[in-house]
Amino acid sequence: MPTRKGEAYAWGIVALLSATAIITYLIVGGIPWPFWALYGLFLFAALLTTFGNWVDRRTVLTIAPDRLEFQNGLRSVNLPWEKVAEVTVRSDRWGKRVQVRGDDGQHFAFRTVAQIEIHEGEKEDLFGFREGEALVETIVQKAGLTLQEESTGESRYTRNPQ
Repeated sequence: MPTRKGEAYAWGIVALLSATAIITYLIVGGIPWPFWALYGLFLFAALLTTFGNWVDRRTVLTIAPDRLEFQNGLRSVNLPWEKVAEVTVRSDRWGKRVQVRGDDGQHFAFRTVAQIEIHEGEKEDLFGFREGEALVETIVQKAGLTLQEESTGESRYTRNPQ
């Protein structure tokens, strides 16, 4: 499970800004508008971080013998293997983003694990599936897909035209 330190830091900053607002109001009798803009920015960032962690904690990808199932707090996809039409893998600075599309329009995306080095020699997971690369290989194999197109930073797997 990825760390929630970023969420704790974001809410810590919001708490610090809240205390600053109270103290400033008590001393000065008002709070200047630029402070509220900054406060709103940090509050929005904290809310987005919490929402992202909520979705990540509820994400479940199940590889069953007859189907592929994906669920998170926002989406539920259930694809029999023969309905998986395409898998696209895009590399970026945070690892790889994997998009799975069914021939009936259902789709979902997930990420392979993104890690950063916080302390020398210690890597921490930010988000994504630690076994993401193996998941891609398994999905491609079980769905019977083959590599159709590969360019810089992107691979696309589809069914062979018959």
